[in-house]
Amino acid sequence: MAKKGYDFTGGKPVIRRDDATGSGAIANQGRVWAVGMNFAFTVMGGGLLGYLIQRFAMPSAAPWPLVIGLGCGMLIGLIQFIREAMKLNKR
Repeated sequence: MAKKGYDFTGGKPVIRRDDATGSGAIANQGRVWAVGMNFAFTVMGGGLLGYLIQRFAMPSAAPWPLVIGLGCGMLIGLIQFIREAMKLNKR
């Protein structure tokens, strides 16, 4: 349950949580956003790596390094997404 307290910087009322673990709705929403952003950045990282390989190492193999990089990023991101979602589901 939330208690009203004071922040001692002018007597303005603030809300303090009883639980210090941050298990409120906003904290849970932040954790879910972090899992989703982790997936998105992993896919972008794989795509960037594939693009750099295509651009500098193998320019004649036109779209394949990019496609393989995106595929690997999606696979790794999906594995991480499932692991993190299972962890969050246990809480």
